[in-house]
Amino acid sequence: MRQSKKPRPRAKYGYLLEDKNVRRRYESIARGCPAAAEIYLRSLGNFCETNQLTLRRLASKRPTALENLLVDYVSAAQGKHAGS
Repeated sequence: MRQSKKPRPRAKYGYLLEDKNVRRRYESIARGCPAAAEIYLRSLGNFCETNQLTLRRLASKRPTALENLLVDYVSAAQGKHAGS
């Protein structure tokens, strides 16, 4: 039986692929490295979940607000893993 080469995202964040821009980027990355596409999708999903954001709300953030949100997220993640 022939296997499909189309990437299959994990169910938890698969709903993000309903957005055509996310799907386009996911499929582009998956052509080169399916594992990386999965990691990026999970990272986006985790970021949105942690910050209680939808993709629409994330995309509508002003550049400065988005930058601050990302810096805070990375700082918090680094704090969790410090000394690991």
